[in-house]
Amino acid sequence: MQLLNSLHNAMLNGEANKVLGAIMNDLINYTSTHFKTEESLFEKYNYPEIQGHKEEHSELVSQVVRFKKEFDSGATMLSIKLITFLKNWLILHIVASDKEYTNFFHEKGIY
Repeated sequence: MQLLNSLHNAMLNGEANKVLGAIMNDLINYTSTHFKTEESLFEKYNYPEIQGHKEEHSELVSQVVRFKKEFDSGATMLSIKLITFLKNWLILHIVASDKEYTNFFHEKGIY
């Protein structure tokens, strides 16, 4: 959410291109740490939908890496594509997909 807000504010101020590189680096670091932690919990507690969720993670990481490659190669207008990606990630993955394992983890004593 913080990355989404940072990008949105930068876009409003006409400074999106100045912050895109840092936001993408932060996003790569976040996904790496967050997904590894989440997947280790899946494995530890034998989450039954682990494979599908890991595939979603892999696709999200691939998309972020593609954005970074585009940015590094000098592509422009990435801020709109990235903010749309982050918004969809928030809605489709975090709010919907991640919500599916909430009860499973609560039953295992994880909050």
